[in-house]
Amino acid sequence: SQIACPDGKYSSNGTGACADVGNGNMGSTDDINHASSAADRQVACPIGKYSTNGDGDCVSCADGKFAASTTTVACTDVGAGYFGSSNGVTYASTGATSQIACPDGKYSSNGTGACTDVESGKFGSSDGTSHALTGATSQIVCPTGKYSTNGDGDCIDCLNGKFAASTTTVACTDVGDGKFGSSNGAYASTGATSQIVCPTGKYSTNG
Repeated sequence: SQIACPDGKYSSNGTGACADVGNGNMGSTDDINHASSAADRQVACPIGKYSTNGDGDCVSCADGKFAASTTTVACTDVGAGYFGSSNGVTYASTGATSQIACPDGKYSSNGTGACTDVESGKFGSSDGTSHALTGATSQIVCPTGKYSTNGDGDCIDCLNGKFAASTTTVACTDVGDGKFGSSNGAYASTGATSQIVCPTGKYSTNG
């Protein structure tokens, strides 16, 4: 009698014992689909999938992981500041074939899930200090004297005649009449963090 090769094994010509399906492969009869028995060939797992020991079907990489090559035994972690994608553009919750850097205005702290929008009054950063055009791993509050309306780009210095006394500012405040914008007690043409009353003998009609 003849007995079908079990899952995880195959025989290409019916001669001898069934051979083990290699790691990163699956048993198949048509080069496309997994065969749970009677496989006559082994086929490499496609990108975005893996197989640790050749048993069963190839498995899609989980969220936060990707497989850029065939015959993958274990998917690679998506790095912080990146998201997994299967088309090189949009986020893929499973079966990612590459990792793409989060664009400006978005961030990812651990590579899992889609990138998160940077909140208004903050900026995306990869080093905890400076603005990152891509690949931000965190969001940092705008310092005093600066603002961000929507979380895109770097924080911007308040213009002349405006100030920001607090962090996480979305829009700078107008300096009042009879006052001037200041940073560290001195007049500041941009980036003012406070407003100070004009001293005796001086005036300002519009801040």
